[in-house]
Amino acid sequence: MTGEMCWIDQNGVDSNGEEWPLHAAIAKELGGEVKPFDVYQGPYVVFGSDIRVGNGPYALAPIGLGIKRLWLTGEDCLLKWYREDTETESFGFWWNDTEMAINAAQCLLES
Repeated sequence: MTGEMCWIDQNGVDSNGEEWPLHAAIAKELGGEVKPFDVYQGPYVVFGSDIRVGNGPYALAPIGLGIKRLWLTGEDCLLKWYREDTETESFGFWWNDTEMAINAAQCLLES
């Protein structure tokens, strides 16, 4: 098994039954879409058209076309959003603080 996710719904439930509530919350609140990636790293949230270079979920998003992909990173309970096109991170927030996760994503998207 390569770890690739087959699909994920917009409530943050993937093809393996895993739940990704922070991804779903920022997508809903900020107008993004949750996309499958990998069962180990998790999904990402895309803002703008998800035009990809290459095929499949591992393809890089083109830079400079208004496409913003956020990935959830972190250790233990302290998490951050990583913005792929600018290679920047949000401020840290606790895994169970949905409101702060949304604020961190919003600040990162506005930068």
